[in-house]
Amino acid sequence: MNIKNVNKTVLSMNSEELIIHGIQENDVILNNGSVLNLHGILVGNLHISENSSANIHGILKGNILGTGSVKVFGIINGYISNTLTAEISDGAIINNS
Repeated sequence: MNIKNVNKTVLSMNSEELIIHGIQENDVILNNGSVLNLHGILVGNLHISENSSANIHGILKGNILGTGSVKVFGIINGYISNTLTAEISDGAIINNS
């Protein structure tokens, strides 16, 4: 699935790739090996289940929760749960205040 405009519904993905270039204004739930590539803006929480992953190149205004894995290259305005496997690039910004 590829989002290029504004979407305001909760997205629950199962074994799919989700690419966001636009704005997602609600939570995203990754299940069963799903992959998120965020190049746009996510305003909501990101829930990553085991065997699922996310690559954050854009902006996330919310928390990252779950037991999957995340790679952050962009900006996170929220916290990353300590139950996730996280890789933070040198240029990434994490603001959890």
